Amino acid sequence: MTSLWQVIPPGGNRPPVFYRPPTPEEVRFLREGRGGKVYNPQWVLGIPRCCPWGYPQVLLCRPLNPKGPFPTTFWLVCPFLSRRCGQLESEGGVRRLETRMARDPERMRRHHLDHAALRGSLLTPEENRWLRRNRPEWWRSLWSRGLGGIDFLHGDGGAKCLHLHTASWLGWGTHPFSSWLAAQFPRTHCDSPLCSGE
Repeated sequence: MTSLWQVIPPGGNRPPVFYRPPTPEEVRFLREGRGGKVYNPQWVLGIPRCCPWGYPQVLLCRPLNPKGPFPTTFWLVCPFLSRRCGQLESEGGVRRLETRMARDPERMRRHHLDHAALRGSLLTPEENRWLRRNRPEWWRSLWSRGLGGIDFLHGDGGAKCLHLHTASWLGWGTHPFSSWLAAQFPRTHCDSPLCSGE
């Protein structure tokens, strides 16, 4: 039996990413927006994490779509986790994470570099060639910006939002401040399947 799981191999100190292609039911789920938003399944490379109820929690996104670069590699789609992120943000969660990041900027810088390398590795050889030839500014952006497109090389080291960090932590299984994130999310799924629409 062939495994559905695929892996993006590690590079340097970057950990691997495990994901699987979305099932037809998950594609329908994304198109219908039952997770709270409608997603274009063509932009989805795979699903690295589902909840115990079987619904996608995080998407692995293609770095390039018909509208241009898409810097968010891991996209949080779980309504339970999205609501918790919103609640934490309204209580100053972004500021608290940024305070932690400021205490150890090198750890976050390495994480941003890993995100840039991962995003670049998701481009096909044809996309890489086309971008370098026709849209060099897009190519540079995809290969040089960190988590969620944060321009960490030029001083923008902010957290942006907790949704990005939560998606990266759960989808990739790593984050320099994973213990802080775990403390904010003692539960990472709902008690009943919110996404079922029932």
